[in-house]
Amino acid sequence: MTLIRSLVEMAAAQICGNCRQPMTGNHFYRKINGQNKRFCKKDAIQKAVDAGYQPSGNVSFPLGGNPPVGGTPTRATSGGPVTPRPPATPAPPPPPASNTITRPQLENWLKDVGIEPNQYEVINGKLNIKTSVHLVDQDYTQLPLPFGKIDGDFEVFMPTLKTFKNFPNEIKGNFIVMHTDIENFDELDIAVDDSIYMNNNKKLKNFRKIHKNIRSVDGDITVDLDPGTNGGLGLLLIPGLEQLKVPSNSKITEIMNQRVTDNSDILDIQEELIDAGFKKIARI
Repeated sequence: MTLIRSLVEMAAAQICGNCRQPMTGNHFYRKINGQNKRFCKKDAIQKAVDAGYQPSGNVSFPLGGNPPVGGTPTRATSGGPVTPRPPATPAPPPPPASNTITRPQLENWLKDVGIEPNQYEVINGKLNIKTSVHLVDQDYTQLPLPFGKIDGDFEVFMPTLKTFKNFPNEIKGNFIVMHTDIENFDELDIAVDDSIYMNNNKKLKNFRKIHKNIRSVDGDITVDLDPGTNGGLGLLLIPGLEQLKVPSNSKITEIMNQRVTDNSDILDIQEELIDAGFKKIARI
């Protein structure tokens, strides 16, 4: 049954970047240092070698992603140990056989991120999730599936991520995005029923018209703002904001929270930011 169309990156994510075999049926899991890790089976490694590839050990990673840093464990094997090979220049990823995603492919991917088959539904081509979503240390430049509504927290820690494309538009819990490579809020259109944490994103410096990307919040917003940040005053225009937290600059926090604590006029806050040397942040 076809669920979601035109998701080329999702289809590629179902192929292992190490053995170049489908994730289903060619891999197994072992708990390493308290975390479940996916490994290529011996037969899958052999198929890769026969096809002219040079697998680097037997740790699996998504096609288009990066092999684990620091070598590959060989103790977690299926059918005998695998001798690590020197890393080779990756071959171009093969094109997916189809630009459609089937239910088994979808559920395999969701299982990898801790979501069970009874915890999701597809509505209008988007994933509605009935629990929290944690996407941590994966190798996507954009989320491979479009999310809709999340009945819990939505947490992303992904140093390779470059865009908010495919992010949900409604979150019932906290919205947490840290340690990404995102530079602006293009593609984000979201309402959050709890707090927002978007600090520790070193390239995220453009906050112009942020109140049009975040439609509402029901809690605090934590961000990093500094004199080089373009915009930021628009954060005070987001409905439901209880407190703005700027861990990187207590002075900015003090000035901007007058909007919440004292109901100060936003133009007065803008003037005070400019006088304090934060002219770029004072832009809406």
